[in-house]
Amino acid sequence: TMCVNPSQYQNARAQLPSQVRVVEIASDDSWVRDSGPTFLVNDQGQIRANDWTFNAWGGLVDGLYFPWDKDEQIAQKICEIEGIDTYRTDDFVLEGGSITVDGEGTLITTEMCLLSPGRNPDMTKEEIEVKLKNHLNLEKIIWVKDGI
Repeated sequence: TMCVNPSQYQNARAQLPSQVRVVEIASDDSWVRDSGPTFLVNDQGQIRANDWTFNAWGGLVDGLYFPWDKDEQIAQKICEIEGIDTYRTDDFVLEGGSITVDGEGTLITTEMCLLSPGRNPDMTKEEIEVKLKNHLNLEKIIWVKDGI
């Protein structure tokens, strides 16, 4: 499946093979990796997704662009198209590319991303860890100072 802005639908359809589904999903400027859902699979093989709040990598504090309202809807739209139930985190900002999870209970992230004043300024590092552990079924979080 390829998500494209409405203005690129015909172009994408003409260039992609017929087995690739082309879906119109308007975006402002982001990668789906960062604004899209984070999928989870339980022991019974059921899939759910986290629909994190997305604010263009830091909102009005240190974000890259404004507005980001179309990007903020991408995860929900993908989950609706695929029929996947979601957890919405209106009180927690995260882009998918800022975390790496091994599927065995460990997550790697950076202080640069998740402790940025433009993401979750009212949360401590410990509160962020609790949120991540609860939403992603984690046991351990490894924090790296800089980078992604």
